[in-house]
Amino acid sequence: MGLILDNKGISSMTFNGKKVKECWLNGEKIWPKYTTVLDTITEISKSHDASSQPIHVALLDGNLDQSPIINGNSSYMPKSFNGSSGVGYGKGLEGPGRKALSCFRTYINMSESVKTRLFTLSVCVKQKTTSTYNGFVGGVIFGLNTKGYGYAIGSGTAIQNNKLCFEIYGTINDALALYTEPINDGKWHHVLIQCSTLAGINMMQVNIDGGQDYTLTGAIGNNLDFSDLSDTGTTSMRLGATYQSGWNYWKGYIQDLIILPHALTTEEKNLLMNYYKQYL
Repeated sequence: MGLILDNKGISSMTFNGKKVKECWLNGEKIWPKYTTVLDTITEISKSHDASSQPIHVALLDGNLDQSPIINGNSSYMPKSFNGSSGVGYGKGLEGPGRKALSCFRTYINMSESVKTRLFTLSVCVKQKTTSTYNGFVGGVIFGLNTKGYGYAIGSGTAIQNNKLCFEIYGTINDALALYTEPINDGKWHHVLIQCSTLAGINMMQVNIDGGQDYTLTGAIGNNLDFSDLSDTGTTSMRLGATYQSGWNYWKGYIQDLIILPHALTTEEKNLLMNYYKQYL
């Protein structure tokens, strides 16, 4: 359902002299209606300059291509991946024909640009089976706070009974770990993660399916530390696996990896979460 006036779609509107951001009817968002996640990311990118455009926009819909962000007469191409192994595909989230990355023995080396202290990471994941460590972004998970292992996102029986864990490693040989809720129910979930550092204070936030915000703050230095990733056998941050006494692969599916080098405003965050609510 959309708003139509004289057979033309409405691109903007005002109410009492103020710009209208969203219209809802009976609990359903009816305007603006973005038909793909790429439309949503393009809308978010309009308010950010060239230095803050997405690092990765990989839908993983049968290929590892990055999707260009096109805004009027300008366009921006996100960074390419730096290699992969064991890539295959299964059924995705959004309906017939949609594919997703199958990650049972798969990893992708992400761009060096993901090694940053300030980022937003949005991804859809579906976990089929559980193991001791079961990660989809890493870095090292449960690295004992001793070295510069970047950041990691995963779950498993060894991680507080399958709670989703987001862990970061700082410049003073310390770490912060934020635990949320389990997502090992065999269903698709949208995971939205934000990480930032301001005046030496680290802020971590995780949101699952547009529900509760899980937040943790701490002080582990002004930057995240990636200097000891070589302990894993690579210096790359990976999609589809985390490291702990060897590489531990995500036992399920991944689609729509989006990594931005900035935090989201409340409006931008709601825009992205609401897009996925129609499918979850």
